Amino acid sequence: MVLSDCKGNSIYAEIPANLAEEKGVLIETNQIYDISRFRVTAAKTAYKPIDGDKMIQFTTYTIIKPASNPPPTFPLYIYRLTPFDEIESQIQHKTKFLDVLGTITEVTALKTVHIQGQLSPTIIRDVMIEDLSRKTLKITLWAKRATSFTIQDVYDPVSKKPILALFVGCLPKFYKGVYLSGGAACHWYFNPTIPEAEAYQNRRGGETIQLHLPTQPKHALQTFQPPTIEHKTLEQLLTMNPYDYPDTGYECTVTITKIDTSNTWWYPSCTKCGRKTTPHNTTYYCDWCKWDGYKFKYKLKFRASDATAMAQMFCFDNIARYIVGKSCEVILRSTNAATPIPPDLAQIVSLKFTFRVIPDDSSFNNQDQVPIALRIISITTAHGRQHALPLKPTNIIEGTSTPQNKLQLQLIENSPSNPFQNLSTSTPPTIQAARKLIYPPLSNPVTYQHTPKSDDEEEITEQQTMNTSQIKGKNSMPSFESPPKR
Repeated sequence: MVLSDCKGNSIYAEIPANLAEEKGVLIETNQIYDISRFRVTAAKTAYKPIDGDKMIQFTTYTIIKPASNPPPTFPLYIYRLTPFDEIESQIQHKTKFLDVLGTITEVTALKTVHIQGQLSPTIIRDVMIEDLSRKTLKITLWAKRATSFTIQDVYDPVSKKPILALFVGCLPKFYKGVYLSGGAACHWYFNPTIPEAEAYQNRRGGETIQLHLPTQPKHALQTFQPPTIEHKTLEQLLTMNPYDYPDTGYECTVTITKIDTSNTWWYPSCTKCGRKTTPHNTTYYCDWCKWDGYKFKYKLKFRASDATAMAQMFCFDNIARYIVGKSCEVILRSTNAATPIPPDLAQIVSLKFTFRVIPDDSSFNNQDQVPIALRIISITTAHGRQHALPLKPTNIIEGTSTPQNKLQLQLIENSPSNPFQNLSTSTPPTIQAARKLIYPPLSNPVTYQHTPKSDDEEEITEQQTMNTSQIKGKNSMPSFESPPKR
C-alpha cells in the first residue's frame, strides 16, 4: 500500500503475510489513520510503487486508529506520470511500477486466456487510452482488476464527453507491441483533479467520443468450461505419430525421475521479444529486435515415468517456475562448479504431476515417426512428492534420442531430497577393503530389511538397532584383521 502524510510526502508500506488478516481489515483506501509502532526498513529493489529508499513494515505491535479531526491537506492522488514514448525503455527495468494519464478510447469485453503453467484460465480486459499527441496505449487488466473495471457510471452515451483516466501501479510489457499490465497493484481514477488534467480539458473540452460499452455479463464467464483432454499413458504417447496429436495435446500423469544435465537448464531471454539472446562483450544482446535487455529463464529438461514408459520432457519458464517453486534467477545464485544442479532444482525429483503435453518440434522430423520428447504446455494437477518412484518395466519404450540406461535416481549431495539419495535399482560394486575393523557379535545386531511394495515400484527401508552399552564395554574393543592374501 502507499501512505501519504498531510504535506504530500509518500512512502510504501507492507503488511507481512502472517499479519494480513489481522491488520489488513483495519485499513481502507481514501481514509486517514494514526499509525504507530512500525518498522522503517530499506525499500525493495524491484517493483516499487513509488520512488524512495525506505519503506514501512507493520509488526504485531503496530497500532492503527482512525484519525480524529484530520487536516484537509491530505492529497487524493499519489502518482508520477510516465510519457507514452518512454514506456518501452522501462521494460528491461524492474525497479518500479508506472503511472500514466490518458483519454479512454476503447474498453473491450471480458475474455479468458490460458497462461502456460496455470491450472485454470484467467480473465482479462483491455482498455485503450490516448495522450495529447494522439498516441494510443493498451492497458491489460487481469483477474479481479478486469472484472471490477467499469465506466457505466461515468460515461454518458448522450453527451459522449471524453473520460480522462489516471492509471497507477502498472508494469511495462512487450507482446506484439508495448503495453501496460494491470495486476493487483493497479488502480485507476476517472477525471482526476490534478494539474496535468488541465491540458486535456483545454484541448479536448469540446470534443466528443463514441464508446461502445461492453454488454457481456460477468456470469457468462463463470460458465466457462475448459475442453476435455484425453488422458493417456506414456507408452501410448511415445508410440503415436506426432501428427496424430491434437492441438490441445494429451494429459499424462508422471513422476519426475531424473534431471537432464546434458544441456543447460537456463537461457538468457530478451526482455522485449522473449527470444534467446547471444553473448556480446560482458552482457547479452538480442539480434532479432536489437535489444540489450535480458533476463534468465528456464528451459528445463527432465525424465519422467508412469511405470509404462519413460519419456524425455521439457518446459519453459512459466511452467518450470511452478514446478521448481522459485524463479530461474534465484536458483542461479546457488549454482557453482561443484553443484551444476542446485539443491533447490534437484528437489523436483520424485514430484508427481498431471501435465498436458504435445510432441516437441524435433519429433516431426524423426524417421521413426514417434515423439523424441514431449513438451509440457500446461499443468493440470500437482500431486505432491512421492515416497517411491515408478520402476522402469522390461519392455520400456523411450524416445529415439533417449539412452537405454537403467533407471537410477541421481541427486546432488546435501540436496533437500537427501532421503532419496541412496535410492537405486542397480547393485553397487563390492569394494575389497585393505584392512577390516571387526567388533564382537552383538545381542542386537544391525539388520537391513528390503521389502518390495509391488511389481511397479519399490521402497527401501532401513531398520537399525544397537545396544550402546556393549560398544562401551571392555570386551567390545575392536581388533584389526587383514584379508586373506590372493
